[in-house]
Amino acid sequence: DLILYRGKRYYMPMECINIDKHHFQELLAAAGHLGELAEPSIPLLEEAVALYRGDYLEELNYIWVIPEQEYLKQLYNKARDSLSLYYLNKKDYSQAIIHLECLVRDNPLTEEYYCRLLSAYAGIGDLKAISFHYHKLNTTLKEELGLSSSPKIQNLYFNLIANH
Repeated sequence: DLILYRGKRYYMPMECINIDKHHFQELLAAAGHLGELAEPSIPLLEEAVALYRGDYLEELNYIWVIPEQEYLKQLYNKARDSLSLYYLNKKDYSQAIIHLECLVRDNPLTEEYYCRLLSAYAGIGDLKAISFHYHKLNTTLKEELGLSSSPKIQNLYFNLIANH
């Protein structure tokens, strides 16, 4: 029975309820430390990031939900970050790009994600994508902060273009 009655009240036993948030956190905990990834952690992290579909309780406009939203978003980003590094190290550039595209979309001012994304596109030889994302970063930085990209990413971009 899903809904029970006892002591003049109705309730739902928690063992009968499957909550994505809990499953997401359990998968990340099972994957262990997200820094150095072991091979068995990968399917767990992939399943966890597949569960994340946006801000937790985003339809609620309550201030109390914001810390939990931010916490879950940080866990999600950390998992994607770890997966992108894992796939880059394995030279599985297509898988790295999937995770890096999500990270760049959600963190458009984080140059480190763009550096990795440009390197992943270089790994598959896609100069057009390298150029597109480099210019997208520069446009975003200029519009949002009035800044140019760092010398690090500028050098990376010019080296990648020159070497292909």
